[in-house]
Amino acid sequence: MVPGAGVEPARSRDRGLLNLAAGIRKPKISNARDRRLNHGEEQRLIEAAKDQYMKAVIILALETAMRRGELVDLQWGNVYLKKGYLISKNKDSQGRDATKKIELSTRAIRTLQSLPRQIDGRVLKITEDQTTWNFKQLCKKLEIEDLRFHDLRHEATSRFFERGLSAEEVMTMTGYKTYSMLARYTHLKGKGVREKLG
Repeated sequence: MVPGAGVEPARSRDRGLLNLAAGIRKPKISNARDRRLNHGEEQRLIEAAKDQYMKAVIILALETAMRRGELVDLQWGNVYLKKGYLISKNKDSQGRDATKKIELSTRAIRTLQSLPRQIDGRVLKITEDQTTWNFKQLCKKLEIEDLRFHDLRHEATSRFFERGLSAEEVMTMTGYKTYSMLARYTHLKGKGVREKLG
């Protein structure tokens, strides 16, 4: 028998394995979060935030589902308290200019009314980085684990549904373009669903 007869050459075998591997796609890593505020966390955060702008940014995030950048860039010229809404101007995921009308709750209106007017027209005298850093420090001080500022947007979105808003109304408020994105950022609490079921 000829040595090596019937045995596939190593180079050919390796090429076959490479072709097989080329057809395999890496699994997508999901970065979706379902963290919602636990009982008492909201009140503790607001009470611990000594700065009026930090208090306001937390409340407005929970009442409007606005992103951190939208909140700190908000101008008084786009806030219509008597009519009960504001216009958020920001960039969408493709970097295009985007605007959306956000209806304001009574709590959001009261919070905005409590803020002093700035010469530069900005509603919140706080930056994105300050918001993130202050929020982390508050959570650390209060020993609140695994909570990020962006989770407040998820909390607000879920609360809109729990308050009875339709999917279309929530999409208008949040700016989510598809139902799949809306579902990704909505995490309803079981108790609220059970109360509706009776």
